[in-house]
Amino acid sequence: MPPASYEPPGFSGGPRFALPSLPRGRFKLIRFGIAAVVVVVGIVVGIIQFNSSPAGMSVGDCAKVTGTTSDPNATKTDCSDSAANYKVAKKLSDTSDSCPSDSYDTYTETGSHSSDTKLCLMLNAKEGDCFSHFTDQNAMTLKVSCSDSSAEIKITKVINGSANESACPNSSGISYPDPATTLCATKTSGT
Repeated sequence: MPPASYEPPGFSGGPRFALPSLPRGRFKLIRFGIAAVVVVVGIVVGIIQFNSSPAGMSVGDCAKVTGTTSDPNATKTDCSDSAANYKVAKKLSDTSDSCPSDSYDTYTETGSHSSDTKLCLMLNAKEGDCFSHFTDQNAMTLKVSCSDSSAEIKITKVINGSANESACPNSSGISYPDPATTLCATKTSGT
């Protein structure tokens, strides 16, 4: 065991060098910068979540709505996305208000983190689109491939500017008065 005064080889016995400390003002500036970045990130995340939530949706926006009619889950989605099964036809600020007709599905959001919002939803459909769960009163209608065995209806024609189901010859229709739209549909072979 080396004696207590033993110094390892190469040690000169001189003063040890300490790392230079940051000037006090510079340290405060760095702390302020980090805090500012955290606040900005928090604001950006909040804006993104609000804009993609139903409360942040506007008439004409599309959504992917899944789940049941009593417990749906809605996320704002680009209308060209194949998962976008609904389009916001009307946005109501009073959740006790009614949609223009029973043709609309509804999504209601209430709570302290968002304003109370009721969305009147119409199918986001174009000619050739197929949907499942159309006849299921407990599930949200989903856009599916027409070859999917769960497909129930196929949209044969979209008539903008008219809410008249009789405009659909030889097929059933779904009409929405606001905005005036009629979707002509036929049952698929899967039903």
